[in-house]
Amino acid sequence: MKKIAAAFGLLLSLAACSGDLPPPAPMATKTLPAKIGLDVQAINLADRSEIQPSTSPYNDNHFTPTINDAIRQWATDRLQATGQTGQAIILIKDASLSAQALPKKDGIDKLFTRQQTLKYTGHAQVSIEANGHAGFATADANATRSVTLPEDPTDMEKQDAYYTLISGLMKDLSANLDAAIQNHMGSFITTAPVLGMAATPLETPPLQPLTVQPMATALPPIITNQTVTVTAVPPSPQVLSPTPMVVMPTVTAPPGAPTATVSVPALPPAPPTPAAVAPTVIPLSAK
Repeated sequence: MKKIAAAFGLLLSLAACSGDLPPPAPMATKTLPAKIGLDVQAINLADRSEIQPSTSPYNDNHFTPTINDAIRQWATDRLQATGQTGQAIILIKDASLSAQALPKKDGIDKLFTRQQTLKYTGHAQVSIEANGHAGFATADANATRSVTLPEDPTDMEKQDAYYTLISGLMKDLSANLDAAIQNHMGSFITTAPVLGMAATPLETPPLQPLTVQPMATALPPIITNQTVTVTAVPPSPQVLSPTPMVVMPTVTAPPGAPTATVSVPALPPAPPTPAAVAPTVIPLSAK
């Protein structure tokens, strides 16, 4: 009896210690592969899964994210519309979480160990339908994951078990959906990674060399400081025509006849000869 009491005391102490554990870390965001481009104008999502049953662990626990939310996040992270017409629809056909009681084992061992008495099972089923100028195509995938819990699990143990379940479930579903899209929707895929295909590099024409044509006329030379001599041209001398002298005839008057005196006007003096103008030197200073 003392051993049994000691065993129960040990179990109680372990249960008490487990309540002091820190809450489980949220789902880590992993590096995702490149998005798959589909030759459609829009991608929509329709949730056609059934309501969770009354025995679902979702009803008694605050498990997040749900399987539905995880599928929506996958669609946002992995698919991208790259076309001008058509559409693709992601159909969530099932996103259920169920709980199942496991039978207990009899024997003395049950006094020293916590038996696994509960199992969570998650199931997801998704279908993708694409309709566009490439025709019609569909891809289907599903995944199932299960985890077990010890008897009388704490809230933290339940949360940790659910985290393990949904992480594995979405990893399997993502791999199955990628394979289904590659195998059944190849005519809609517009981006790598498409097996056996490589991106075609853009052809860029080579640049033409620039040719500089010489100027047709040469520029005049630059004028430096020079001295320019300007010579004044003297005016042409005026040629004066001499005034003809009028010679009056001599008339001899008869004796006793009256005499008359004739006055001859004097000639005007000749104009003086103009002097020669000396040349003037004007220096030019370059601007």
